[in-house]
Amino acid sequence: MSTPNPPNQQINLSEVLAVINDIAKKAAKGNYIYRGEPECYCEVSSGLYRVYPGIQQEGIDIAVIQEEILERAQEYTVPAMDEFELLATLQHFGDKTNLID
Repeated sequence: MSTPNPPNQQINLSEVLAVINDIAKKAAKGNYIYRGEPECYCEVSSGLYRVYPGIQQEGIDIAVIQEEILERAQEYTVPAMDEFELLATLQHFGDKTNLID
């Protein structure tokens, strides 16, 4: 059973596909991040970078820090979560991670 289109709104599949194709092209170049915001945010950073802004200048390896965060957090999860799920959970509850939401 198909859902009818709302009154006065007709979905043009070719327009939707054109937008998706445009996003895919921009994302392939690595210069497109969609944050669900209508404005352009040129300086996007994770909570971890905002709390410790000197990380990049001091040459600290963010992967090492993230691995330490994950090792400590894994001690409190039963059953063990995969790394991405654990990082997302930590971020959801206010921990500083390298994820951008």
